[in-house]
Parts: sequence; C-alpha cells; structure tokens
Amino acid sequence: MTLTARHRPAIAPVAGQVVLLHGFGANAEDLLGLDTEFARPDLDLWAVEAPLPCPGTEAGRMWYDLMQTDWPGLPEAITALQDWLQALPEQHGQPLSKTLLLGFSQGAAMTLEMGARLPVKGLMVCSGYWHPTLRWPDAQTLTAFVTHGTIDPVVPFEASEEIHRRLQAAGCQSQLLPTQSGHWIDRPAIAALRDFLNQQLPPHVTEP
Repeated sequence: MTLTARHRPAIAPVAGQVVLLHGFGANAEDLLGLDTEFARPDLDLWAVEAPLPCPGTEAGRMWYDLMQTDWPGLPEAITALQDWLQALPEQHGQPLSKTLLLGFSQGAAMTLEMGARLPVKGLMVCSGYWHPTLRWPDAQTLTAFVTHGTIDPVVPFEASEEIHRRLQAAGCQSQLLPTQSGHWIDRPAIAALRDFLNQQLPPHVTEP
C-alpha cells in the first residue's frame, strides 16, 4: 500500500507540521480548508489520502472497509500510514516530536493508532472512535484534544467519551470538548483546535 498526500509547505521559518487524516468517503481535499482557519505560515501542512477507493462515491477514499464487520484493510492501512509518517523526518526535516496529527471520523481512529505507535507531539481527534483492537502502550503518553458533536448521527458522542477515558487512564493529557453539532467540525471546535495547535507548536515570534 502506497500513500499519497497533498502538501502545503510553510512560507516562514518552520515551527512544526500538522498531518490531516480525512474520514470515510472523503479525500485529501476535505480537511485542507483548515489551513486557512489555522492561519499559520510557519507550519508544514500535509493532507494524506486514504489508500482505498470508497464504493458509491465519485472521488471518495477510505482507510479500510467500514461496511464489513471484520474491517478488511485495517492492518495494511495502519502499516502504510506508520511507514509514511516515519519517513517524513528524513525526507522533509521535521521531527515527529514537532508533528501534530488531526483526524476526523475514520481518520480520527487512524490518528489514535498512530499516537499509540509513534512519538508525535500530540493528537487532535475529531468525531472519532477507538478501534477495539487498539491497545495503548503504558510508555506512550502524549497530549490530545478530543472534540465531538453531541448530536452526531453517524458516530455517537459516547465514542469520544470513551477515547477521553482511555487516554486519561493511560496517563495522557486529554481534553474533551463537546459541541452542539452533528458529524462535522463546527466553528467552536475549529477555534479550540487552533488554540490547542498554538499551544503545542507556538508560533515564531518576530523580533522587533
């Protein structure tokens, strides 16, 4: 499995990088609008395309097949994404310690998989869920921001409550933000994600 990604490089001295992982049936373009919302010229931004075409969509992709109970393709997707992320520092110079992952829905579930395996700076988990096979290692503690709409008809809000509990139990610093929205990232969540991003990867301060 080979992954591709859209890259919006920094146009100022680089403070770090953000990797965006879209949801089921979307594609790499789906979350690129967050670039404008974050308004950070000192960030490298990557939007990774899921490896599989999504049936019933014109240009949609999926990380694995959610429509089948055994989720075929999940192990291969995990391996492919882990390999892609591990290659980033050597290829583009930004270490994983200055890398934030942001995932939505199925991409949020993949974000958690990577957080359990790689020494990234932190996680932004939007409207996601915990894979039943995921076992969080005791030694892996990081900072996470979890947000979810309380009226989400696709992935229930309780799924993010479970994520928050599991991360806290593992010793991670996890924040949970409920919003009055459905299955999307609403304005309050975007503002909170921007604040979290700025805390984890502080912008460069230009000397007078």
